[in-house]
Amino acid sequence: MDTLGFGVLRAAVQQQAVPGQRQELDELGVVYQHQLEQSSVLSELSVASTDDCDDLLDIQCTFGRDVSMSAVEDEVERIWVEEMAHPFWEIHIVRPDEVAGEVRLDGATRFDADGPYVTVRITARRLSVPVQRVGAR
Repeated sequence: MDTLGFGVLRAAVQQQAVPGQRQELDELGVVYQHQLEQSSVLSELSVASTDDCDDLLDIQCTFGRDVSMSAVEDEVERIWVEEMAHPFWEIHIVRPDEVAGEVRLDGATRFDADGPYVTVRITARRLSVPVQRVGAR
């Protein structure tokens, strides 16, 4: 799916349903964090609920310098599809950025025909090597 198609479908569900409430999002955030913590690829996870309807749950994590971007893409998408998205309805798009050293998944899911929607952004950043200081001479 391309970015435009994703945006159109996400906007459509946002017009047809209400967003998840803060308490629901916080509870779901705990579940999502636990699911992501099971990954051997991702680390340093943080999950926060926001007021941004395009990003109700913002998930930040890192991956090692020795892990390929394609492995991170595959892992983030696998976790979203198999563990996080609800079977009633979901869409997602995964975008790698080699220059920035990050992989981003934007997703939206809905629990059922009468339930709220949840939007998620997972940003996985490559661990950077700390700058080494040269001692004064």
